[in-house]
Amino acid sequence: MSFERRKVRVGRVVSDKMDKTVVVAVEWRRPHALYKKPVRRRTRFKVHDAENQCRDGDLVRIIETRPLSKTKRWKIAEILARQEVVEIRPEEIVDEAVEEATAESRTRRRRRAVAAEATVEQAVKEATPVAEAETTEEPEEGAAAVAEADEDATAESKPRRRRRAEAAEVAAKEPEEEATPVAEAAEQPEEGSTPVSEAEEDAPAKKKPRRRRAKAEVEEQSEDDATSVADSKAGEATAAGEEAAEDSKAEDPETPESGADGESAKES
Repeated sequence: MSFERRKVRVGRVVSDKMDKTVVVAVEWRRPHALYKKPVRRRTRFKVHDAENQCRDGDLVRIIETRPLSKTKRWKIAEILARQEVVEIRPEEIVDEAVEEATAESRTRRRRRAVAAEATVEQAVKEATPVAEAETTEEPEEGAAAVAEADEDATAESKPRRRRRAEAAEVAAKEPEEEATPVAEAAEQPEEGSTPVSEAEEDAPAKKKPRRRRAKAEVEEQSEDDATSVADSKAGEATAAGEEAAEDSKAEDPETPESGADGESAKES
């Protein structure tokens, strides 16, 4: 292949990490197929750099050559411009940015604090003369108003106490009056009722607890059931005896004979 027919491109070095090989990015424009607007394209080529002269950012001219490896088909023809790269670690840049941001935030906080203190002091200065004027003018009027309020409260509290005492006395008398007719009605015995002895009247009415009452009722009911069962059994036994006697009499009608006949029969 002659030098005249070889392709030549101009691009910028993107990576120089490999040995004797750099990556060159070539930008070119092409109109869009539908909208006809120029669209920017970017192609990356692996280029042979025998002396390792190229660095990141250099503007170089590359030329087509025979295949030197699986993906390398270009070589460096000329370095057009060098890119000056400042050698600073990213950590230093981050530290400087953080320090600047912290310094700005501190200054802002200080300004805000100073402005807040100034507004508070101004408000206090404006409020102090007004408060002093009010305190000098109103002490006597306030004391008189407080005394009048105390007197009104005491005057109102006395009739309230009297009313409460009267209401309590009336409420205490009413249950006594209501209880008297009930007691008289309880003392009068009803017609047909049996007279109650003095001992039973004097004896206080003691109510058995519910459990004891239930037990006593169960015991009484069991005793009644037992007596009724015994009575029924005794009645059945007597009836059976009577039936047996009647059957025996019906079978031997000649058994009841005179006493002489029986004696004679025995002697014979």
